[in-house]
Amino acid sequence: MKNKYSIPKKMQEKTEPIIKEIEKFCDENLNDNFKDKAIELTCKLSRKRPSPLQGGRTKTWVAAILNTIMEINFVYDSDNPLYMMKKDFCKKIGVSQNTVNKRTNEIMDMLNIDIFSREWFVEGNEFTMESVLDHIEMLNDMLEYEEDDESDKMKVLEIIYSEDLNLLDEDELETFARGCISIIILILDEVKEEFKEDDYYYRRFKQMEMVINKAYDAAVKVCEIEDKKVKLYYDVLYMTGQICMEAHDFDGALQVYEEIDRDFENYDESIKLNIFNIKYYTQNSAKAYLDLQKNEKGAAWDYNRALYHYSIHNEALALKHLKKAVRKNKYIKGLLLNDYELDLDKNLSPIEQEAVQYWVTCEWIWQITDEALEWMFYNA
Repeated sequence: MKNKYSIPKKMQEKTEPIIKEIEKFCDENLNDNFKDKAIELTCKLSRKRPSPLQGGRTKTWVAAILNTIMEINFVYDSDNPLYMMKKDFCKKIGVSQNTVNKRTNEIMDMLNIDIFSREWFVEGNEFTMESVLDHIEMLNDMLEYEEDDESDKMKVLEIIYSEDLNLLDEDELETFARGCISIIILILDEVKEEFKEDDYYYRRFKQMEMVINKAYDAAVKVCEIEDKKVKLYYDVLYMTGQICMEAHDFDGALQVYEEIDRDFENYDESIKLNIFNIKYYTQNSAKAYLDLQKNEKGAAWDYNRALYHYSIHNEALALKHLKKAVRKNKYIKGLLLNDYELDLDKNLSPIEQEAVQYWVTCEWIWQITDEALEWMFYNA
C-alpha cells in the first residue's frame, strides 16, 4: 500500500487490512466522508507510541474505529438519514457489541475524544451540527447576541469547550453556569433510563459530566469574586450529585452531598435524605447517620427509621416508627403505595410538599428493599 496516509512504516502492514475493511463498509453503508474520517482516525491511532493497533484483531479495530465516528456523528439516532441500529452494525461487522463498546471507550479515552469533538464531525453531515446546537440552545442568548445564527451558537460552544473562562465577567459567568445546568437537565431527562443499558447513552452521560465540570469552574470563579459561597455553587453541586446518582456513582454523590451539608446551612432537606439513602444502599453507616438525625422530628425521618429497622428485621421498632410517620404525614404513605394522587393544579399544602419531596427522593430506596412496600401496605 502506498503510504499516502502518513502511517509509520512499521505500522503499514498492520494498518492496511483495517483501512481496506473500513473502505468496504463505508462504500456499502455510509459515504466517502465517513470513510475519510474513519481512515483519519486509523492513521492517528497508528502514530501513537506505542500504537494500540499492534495488538487485537483487525475486525475488532475496524468495528471500534467506525463505531467511534458513527457515535460522534449520531448515526444511531433514528432521525439521521444514515441511521442504523448499533446491534445491526455489530452484526454486519461480525463483532459483539460489548467488544465494540469496550474498544471504542479505549479509543475515546486514549485520544481524549468526546461526543462533541468537532475534529471528528463528518463533513456535510448537517445532522451532527443540528444535534450539537439543540443541546446548547439554552445558551444562545448568554452573551446577548443580536443575531441567532449558527456562528453565534458556535461561539458559545467554544466557550464551553475552551480551557479559559476569563472571557466572561461576573454576570456572564453566573449566566453561563446556569445555562450549563439547563443543558444538563435537558440531557439528563433524555438519558436517565437508557444510558444504563446502552453505551451510546453512556457517552452522552460522560458529556454531561464535562459540561457540569465547566459549570463548576464558573461557579467557583463567581464565589472567588463575591468572597462567599453562593447559591450558584450550591446549584452546581446539587446537579453534580444528581448526575452521580443517575450513574450509580454513590461514592461521588456522597462526597458532593456531604460537601453541601458542610458548606450550606439553609438547603433542601433532600440533601440529608440523599445522604441517608446512599449510606443505607451501600451499607455504609446508615444507623450512625440516623442517630445524628435524632433531633429531626419530621415525618421523613420516621419513615427512614421505619425502613431501616424493617431492613434489619427489628419488627417492633419498625412498626413504632411507621405508625408515628403515618400520623405525621399520611400523604407520604399514599404516594409510596400509589393510592393517593396529588392535584398539581392547586397549591400544595406544606404537608403535601413534604410528601412530594420525600417521594421523589426516597421512593427508589423503598422499592429496592425486599417487600418493604408490601410490609407498609399491611401495617400502616
